Amino acid sequence: MRPLNIQLHHTNLELQTADTHGADPSIYTYVARSAGKDRNGSITDPDGWDFDNYLRNPLLFANHDHRMPIGRAHRVWMQDQLMWAQVSFADTDQAHNVQQLVDQDLLRAISIGWHSFKSSLIRDNDGWPTGIHSHQQELVELSIVAIPADTEALRVAALATPALDTDAIDVIAALKAAQI
Repeated sequence: MRPLNIQLHHTNLELQTADTHGADPSIYTYVARSAGKDRNGSITDPDGWDFDNYLRNPLLFANHDHRMPIGRAHRVWMQDQLMWAQVSFADTDQAHNVQQLVDQDLLRAISIGWHSFKSSLIRDNDGWPTGIHSHQQELVELSIVAIPADTEALRVAALATPALDTDAIDVIAALKAAQI
C-alpha cells in the first residue's frame, strides 16, 4: 500500500453586503468561488467540483480552525461558473462573535478548502511554476476569514430565496463588464 498524498488548498473570498429585500437575515449567501485565478495563483475548473462528501457534514468554521464549527451550510451549488453557498451561524458564543463581525461588515470574506483529484502546474513564460490549475476537486470546508484570496467573489446578501441569486449574478456580470 503506498502513502496517500493529500493537499488541502484554502482560497479566501472577498464579500460585499447587499440589500436583503426582507429575506431571512439568518441565512447568508456567498459566492464561494469564482472561475478566475486567485491571489495564490490557483484556478479551479467550475465543472470539476464534487460536493457529495462536504454535504454529508456541511460545517462552517472560523479562520480554518477545524476544532470548533461556528455554523453550517444549508446549500452549496454551481450556477453560471460560480460556486454559491448559503450558510447560517450556530447558537454558540464563538459563532455569535463571528456573526456580529459579519453583520458589522468587518469580516467580509469566506474561504474554501478543497482537495484536488486532478491538477496541473501553471507556468509563466520562462517555465517557472506560478500556481495550480485544479481540473477535478472536492469541496472540503467553508470558513469565515479576514483575508480574501479570490478578489472576484462577493458576499451577496443574507438571502433566503434562491431566485434572488440570479439578480446577484447579473450585478456581478455588470460590474465585471464595467471593470469596476
